[in-house]
Amino acid sequence: RGTAHVRAGDKARAEPDYREAIRLNSIPIDNGEKEVAVYNDRCWARAVAMIDLDAALADCNEALRLRPDFVPALEKFHAAGKPIMGTCAGLILLARDVESPQQPSLGLIDITAERNAYGRQKESFETELAIPALGKKPFHAVFIRAPAIAKCHDGCEILAKLDDSTIVAARQGKLLATAFHPELTDDARFHKYF
Repeated sequence: RGTAHVRAGDKARAEPDYREAIRLNSIPIDNGEKEVAVYNDRCWARAVAMIDLDAALADCNEALRLRPDFVPALEKFHAAGKPIMGTCAGLILLARDVESPQQPSLGLIDITAERNAYGRQKESFETELAIPALGKKPFHAVFIRAPAIAKCHDGCEILAKLDDSTIVAARQGKLLATAFHPELTDDARFHKYF
């Protein structure tokens, strides 16, 4: 019954039963028997603490990262050995080190992240990536004021690079980080891989 829950938004904040708010804002994906949560709003931390999920996908923004209940919930989720995928700002949050400028992060995946690696919003772009783990067909990647992976440290596997060799996706154990937004395309291969 693979389910990805996305953007519960205002409905979740107004709804006392977060499970119902999440259900109302879900989309199906073919991901076997896993139940996956995808959050980038205020509902995320409460949902992770309340619902027995198999995995979480965090496309974090600055406001969410600063919520006092968010980081402990994510750390507890990681400590339970559950998979986490961080996209864009979620990559920065999961990184061991952050540059340009330096900032605190959770240090869960052994990468060094470079914030806003390509410039400001107007330098956002889309490109086709060769990602062998997903098969021969290129993956259309959407980069929005994106970070880059400046370095993958020991034990971290590089999954994708741009033509200039900039690392844009990596995996370490049950942690997956992408500089781009796979959720903004109709191609579900990255989420299936996760």
